[in-house]
Formats: sequence, structure tokens, C-alpha cells
Amino acid sequence: MHFLGLPMSVGGIYLRWLGGSVYYALAGSMLVVAGWLIFR
Repeated sequence: MHFLGLPMSVGGIYLRWLGGSVYYALAGSMLVVAGWLIFR
């Protein structure tokens, strides 16, 4: 159980970090597009 729980927790942290980075990348690109539309 201990050896199974460790990879699962590491995988959960990795998936959470991956989802967070994707979310921030999408938010950043939306801000760039909005800024380009406003200040062009």
C-alpha cells in the first residue's frame, strides 16, 4: 500500500502542476490577445 500510494501522490502533484501551468498559459494568452485588441 505504501509503495502504491507514493507514485499515486507524486502523479497527483504532477497532474495538478501540469493543469495549473496549462491554466496559466491559457490565461496569459487571453490577456495578450485582449491587450493586442485594445492597444493595436
